Amino acid sequence: IRQPQAPWPRAHICSPRAHWGASPGDLVASPGSCAKMPASAPATPSKARRLSKADSNPPSPPTAQRRRSSTGSTPVPGSPMLKAVGSPKLPPSTMQGLESCAPGEVGVDPKSLEDHRLRNRWQSSLGILPGLAECVIAGNRVAYLDLMGSADVERGTPVRESTLFRCFSMTKPITAVAVMRLVEDKKMSLDDPVAKYIPSFQGVKVVKSGSEEEWGVTAKSHDHVEPCKTQMTMRHLLTHTSGLAYGPDRCSPKEPLKASSAAEGSYLGLVQDVDSGRIQTLREFCDALAELPLRFQPGTQWMYSHGVDVAGRVIEVVSGRHLDAFLREEIFQPLGMSRTTFFVGRDRARDLAAMYLAEESTASRARRKGDDSKEAKEDEVLCRLKRVDGELPEDSRWCGRRTKHVIAGGGIMGSCAGGLVSCLHDMALFVCMLANGGKVPSGRQLLQPSTMRALMRDWLALSSVVGHSFGRRKALKGWPHGANIGWNPIGHIRKKDKCLYMGGWSTSWAIYPKTHLATISMSQSLVYFDVPGWVARKDELDSALEFGVAQHRRRVSALFRHRNKVGGAAGGRSSAQKAAARKGSALAVSRALRTGARKAVKGGGARLSSAAAAAVAAERKHKASASCSARAASPAKSVRRSFGASPAKRPRT
Repeated sequence: IRQPQAPWPRAHICSPRAHWGASPGDLVASPGSCAKMPASAPATPSKARRLSKADSNPPSPPTAQRRRSSTGSTPVPGSPMLKAVGSPKLPPSTMQGLESCAPGEVGVDPKSLEDHRLRNRWQSSLGILPGLAECVIAGNRVAYLDLMGSADVERGTPVRESTLFRCFSMTKPITAVAVMRLVEDKKMSLDDPVAKYIPSFQGVKVVKSGSEEEWGVTAKSHDHVEPCKTQMTMRHLLTHTSGLAYGPDRCSPKEPLKASSAAEGSYLGLVQDVDSGRIQTLREFCDALAELPLRFQPGTQWMYSHGVDVAGRVIEVVSGRHLDAFLREEIFQPLGMSRTTFFVGRDRARDLAAMYLAEESTASRARRKGDDSKEAKEDEVLCRLKRVDGELPEDSRWCGRRTKHVIAGGGIMGSCAGGLVSCLHDMALFVCMLANGGKVPSGRQLLQPSTMRALMRDWLALSSVVGHSFGRRKALKGWPHGANIGWNPIGHIRKKDKCLYMGGWSTSWAIYPKTHLATISMSQSLVYFDVPGWVARKDELDSALEFGVAQHRRRVSALFRHRNKVGGAAGGRSSAQKAAARKGSALAVSRALRTGARKAVKGGGARLSSAAAAAVAAERKHKASASCSARAASPAKSVRRSFGASPAKRPRT
């Protein structure tokens, strides 16, 4: 529930979404129902990794390794790969307050998103997920929108833009933005010690190195604890390097609460106090948290923790307002996130999506493990959806303000509750603000561009977070199983392309700065077993988007290669260039014009078209200005580069 997912394939399916214009025969079973397992399903499981409860957060964007591991999956009978399903055009992407556009206009192959949409229908036919809402954002425009299935299977409530989903850890970026608002107003600093605002953190103890696996360690265990050598700052809270941790979690209060590690064991009593209502306010929670020893010295390790919850308490102290009131007035109202809240009133309980846990059948599990002793039957089901948040919407732990529930700015609070509830529309507005440099779609600047540039970096490599080691800055791993994933106050960051992503309980978003695209996917169902026939680049929205961008680039490149091969280097625009212009690929057209102009000059001085001549002139002007700027910035270096080899090789002035 509260741990971020590792950057490898997800075993759970991320979505049944809406079907536009599909005939009833395209689906094997009704969405959200218990699906029959195909009798001829392969016994070999897919290469998707089995998940634990600690891996249920954001779906990480795909890597080359993920693509290689998913391309060999065996299709399941009844999937879109084997059925003769038509290929209807993508439906119009409309969302209130945001414009719509076609995927091709923003550099995405529509076929990739269409395949993903058809795969969603297959997922829905298996009954693994009841419903989902997702979209692709480009700037302030919606390039893809899909609403599918039921928000409440038992009552047949359809998924809409206004359907409320529990955000869990997707609450953390919103709280981080609130902290940065106070920093911009100069009401606090990221380098301020936490004890300045919460005195109970003064003199906190730390578990000694080598005693991390000792169970039952408290602040009074003198043999296993030591004083804190580095002050815990706000940066440590936002980057999960403070030494705090999380306690055990569960899907439902009916499940037993067990700790799986010594760190979780030290927080077990705190979790039980929150669940029982003995701790009722965020102030009481932080004071109780400060009595527990830190798991390590601040800035020396990364561990997912209650750090953002403590930052929420700092917001209350600095602003003089409750956390929910501050977020509503400073974040939600300027953005237009009118449906986002911590608790849903009784009158809006029907808008809250039900929470489900997919349980695999015994026969399906035996056959997936290669047990041939159990024959497949037609009435055999792949899974059953188990409701885990009350039988009625009004019974949800997020419905109605209960005084015993602590407002959590970091997501989960206690063992199975906490965090914001939001809808696809509101989350799209928040992601648009992040992707557009802090500017709200309405035009207001919520965060300064300089602040947003700082938030798009890997903070685990900053000396202000991790300190220095023998005069050299060191960097921490943002995920225990991969050095390519960093962390900042907004969420995970993939180092190779600065892709930012975050999520919780099958809700997630991802931002791609290089392509100016973003994805949002929201559902309320988890699957903890391997799904036969899983293909990451088709079944996951983020993977499908990256594959679609790559496909679009390959197709545009193929068009220009064909144009250059056929001929017509300088006679104006070719048919391929005109086709690219119609598709909105202005950058590709400009490159083609420059290529054609160079070939014309090389081939004997053929006359250039006006467009090609302008492109070449602009390119030369840009290179000249860049060269002058570089020489002005470093004159000695430019002189050595120009004249250091030999006087005979000096460039003409």
